[in-house]
Amino acid sequence: MTAILALYRGPDWSNITLQNALVHVGICIWTLSRHSHAELCIDGVCYSSSAMDKGVRSKVIDITSGRWDLYLLQGVDNASALAWFDEHEGQKYDWPGIVSWVIPFVRQHATRWVCFEAVGAMLQIAKPHRLTARRLIKWAKGQA
Repeated sequence: MTAILALYRGPDWSNITLQNALVHVGICIWTLSRHSHAELCIDGVCYSSSAMDKGVRSKVIDITSGRWDLYLLQGVDNASALAWFDEHEGQKYDWPGIVSWVIPFVRQHATRWVCFEAVGAMLQIAKPHRLTARRLIKWAKGQA
């Protein structure tokens, strides 16, 4: 099974809501990255936590659209990643976790997930609640 880290570079600016544009730009600015979202793709299915989809979910996404940067992952335990997903599927998106990036005393919720955190947990990366796209890229480049 092939595992790919997919990081979202940006929307089709001609066809986006103001809310989605603000969220994308805000996350990119706050995390000092060109990416606002992460997916772990295993054999054509993407796994993550999405605000748009209200939490942890799987979805078929066209990651070849030109809006994603892709990192082929070597040596990932796909069975463990999918087991994490099965255990957490349906858990809510962690809006307090997003707010905690801006207001440090706001606590993240133990059973809610942002995309970078969910992908990091599936990949068994230590302290997934501290992950951003930049940290996931660094991990992906170093794990080969």
